[in-house]
Amino acid sequence: MSMFNTVLAQVLRTNIALQHACFRLQADVDGEALHDLRIQLRRLRSLLLPLRKIGAAKRLDNAAAKLAQLTAPVRDCEVLASALEHAGYGELAAPRRAALRQDYGRVLRSRALARLLAELDEWPDLFRLDWIAGDARNLRKKVLRKMARQISRLTQALDDPAFDRHKLRILAKHTRYMLDAYPRQASVAPEVVCSLRAVLSALGTWHDLFQWCRKADTELDLQPLLPGWQRAAANALRNAEAEIMRLRHLLEA
Repeated sequence: MSMFNTVLAQVLRTNIALQHACFRLQADVDGEALHDLRIQLRRLRSLLLPLRKIGAAKRLDNAAAKLAQLTAPVRDCEVLASALEHAGYGELAAPRRAALRQDYGRVLRSRALARLLAELDEWPDLFRLDWIAGDARNLRKKVLRKMARQISRLTQALDDPAFDRHKLRILAKHTRYMLDAYPRQASVAPEVVCSLRAVLSALGTWHDLFQWCRKADTELDLQPLLPGWQRAAANALRNAEAEIMRLRHLLEA
C-alpha cells in the first residue's frame, strides 16, 4: 500500500472511531468516551504532523486542534472527579459530575466538533486533489524528515534540565503518537518506545496532580486536599525525572 493510501485509510479509521466516541458521549454509556475522543484527536494530529504544509492536512489539523482545545478542560475535570471518587470524596466529586454533563452537551453541540466532522467528510476528496496537484507527493520523505526532526527536538529537550516539564510532556506525547502513526518509518528501538511511554505515564501523573493543586487555589472545597497533592506531585516529578534520565540514555546510546 502506498503512503498516500496508508494516510487516507488511517484518517478514515480515525473518523469512524471519533464518531463512535461521540455517540457514546451523547448516550452517556461509559466514562471513557471523552478520553477516547481525545485519543483519536491526538492520533489524527500526529498522523498529520509531517503533512501540515499540504492544504487539506492543514485544514483538518486546525479543526482537530480547535476541538482538542475545547475538550482539554473538560477532560481535566473528568479526571479530577474520578480521582475524588476513588479516594472516597464523593461529596466533592458530585457537583463536578453534574457540571460535566453540561460540558458534554456543550462539546457535542459545538461548532468545533461540527467543523471537524465536516472536514473529515471532505478529507478524501481534498487529499486526492492535493495529490493530483503534486502537493501531496513524496509523502514518505516528508514523514522521514519530520520524524527525524521530532526525535532530535525530543533529545535536545531531554538533555536540558531546565526545559519546562509541561512542554516536554507535550513534545514526548507528539513523538509517541507519531511513532505509532508511522511504525514502518520509525527507526526507533522497541526499548526506546517503551521508555517513552514510561516517561509519558510518569509526567501524566505529575501533570494531573499539578493541575489539582492549581484548582485548590481557587476552589475552596479542595483546599484540605492540597498538602497531600503537593507531596504526591513532588514524588511524581522525581519519578518522572528518573524515567527521563533512562530515556535520555537510550536515545544517546
